[in-house]
Amino acid sequence: MIRTTVLTLLLGINIALGQTNGFCTLAWADEFNTLSSDWTKEQTCYGGGNNEMQCYTARDKNAFIDNGALVLKAYRETYTGSQNGCTDIQGCTWTKPYTSGRVNTAGKKSFLYGRFEIRAKLPSGIQLWPAIWMLPTDYSYGGWAASGEIDIMEARGDNPWIASGTLHHGAPWPNNVWTTTGDHGVNADLSRDYHVYALEWTQNSMKWYIDNTLTQNYDMNRWWNSSQQGVYSARGQPFDRRFHFVLNLAVGGNFFGGAAPVTDAQSAAWASPEMRVDYVRVWNQGGDCGAAQGAVTPTPTTTTTQAATPTSTGQAADQNNRPTSVAGATCNNQAYDSSLYTCTINEQGRQVLCQSGFSSCGNACYQSSQYCCWNGGLLSKALCPAAATTVAPTTSTQATTSTQAATTTAATSTNSPQSGGTGNSCNGQVFNPSLYTCAVNDQGRSVLCPAGNSACGNSCYPASLYCCRNGGLIQKSMC
Repeated sequence: MIRTTVLTLLLGINIALGQTNGFCTLAWADEFNTLSSDWTKEQTCYGGGNNEMQCYTARDKNAFIDNGALVLKAYRETYTGSQNGCTDIQGCTWTKPYTSGRVNTAGKKSFLYGRFEIRAKLPSGIQLWPAIWMLPTDYSYGGWAASGEIDIMEARGDNPWIASGTLHHGAPWPNNVWTTTGDHGVNADLSRDYHVYALEWTQNSMKWYIDNTLTQNYDMNRWWNSSQQGVYSARGQPFDRRFHFVLNLAVGGNFFGGAAPVTDAQSAAWASPEMRVDYVRVWNQGGDCGAAQGAVTPTPTTTTTQAATPTSTGQAADQNNRPTSVAGATCNNQAYDSSLYTCTINEQGRQVLCQSGFSSCGNACYQSSQYCCWNGGLLSKALCPAAATTVAPTTSTQATTSTQAATTTAATSTNSPQSGGTGNSCNGQVFNPSLYTCAVNDQGRSVLCPAGNSACGNSCYPASLYCCRNGGLIQKSMC
């Protein structure tokens, strides 16, 4: 990437993206012209307790600088390693089918409050899991997650139109909890170009942004204890201590719910198995927000008119990269080329623009041969309930109609099998007890599932194949 100045000229310069809500003093920045000593390459195969499928290595092929960007890249290759500081006698050596990169600033750069901006281009491919996050430097309140975790951005390579932010807190595992408003859809393919992910953290609030659009906002003057165990003595704890950066690209794991592990064929079809980070910048409040702009400017975003290549799960069309239809077809007020895209109707009755041959579930587009839509989320086809009502996806009258495979949708009060007068209901949804069961999930909430299934979060699963841990599904053999 072309830059107009080097890092040393950044100090004291106001950059446009930092001039937001009074965060006008640049405290630290890395433009990744080189991989500086502020970062440590991690070496571990542990998987973070998430059943991830990769080993992180310190090799240049997994974490390197390319054309002014930090690149964290995943490969399909068998690799054996251990957790940092762990020895074989402790049973901590693993062999994994993938390698990738993870870096952190622990012991080198940590921060309490500020605006944190990371400009990144995300990966594209099934079960690729990019993350931009922060961990406590001192663990003042106990082991994870009692001392907190701040997830600035997490996304799924299966659906690069969605990202989320999360806070982890409450008590040491397994009594920890997390707080999030969930996935946020954006009108862009986050794997096609660079976007700015920002967190504004003060003593009173935390705010998440994607390209300066607010996606999540929390008042910090509250108790962050979990119901199981209270470890904090004041409001705002544990987010009143210094945190450091972690950047990584994982493969598979609990973040993908009950999806089967990614296969060789699926990883071979990855469109872009890397996260590229253009810069990391940290701003403090104060300074002269009205000062003249410095010479450093974000690298211009490029756009393309070429349609995205379909993958195992699809990609919703975005405003910048969608070919415009000469016939004037529109979907949810978005013009599109009906020879390449279809205006589907999701399980909520809302129009979603997807690639031809794909169905929609929430904001996600998917191939019904590999997934079904269940309780508002995608479920691996192998776990889809055979007894569920199937509803053929509908196309808008403004779109060119195309034949698509039927999709399995979550049971709702309008499409679930009726109870036939027996009055059975689950969380307000009438159901047929011969086909469904009202399962209580790990959070104590009722979830309508196919008969014989249990509930974990919003997912339904057979207990013979999976168990529910930390709000995610884990294969039975690893429970």
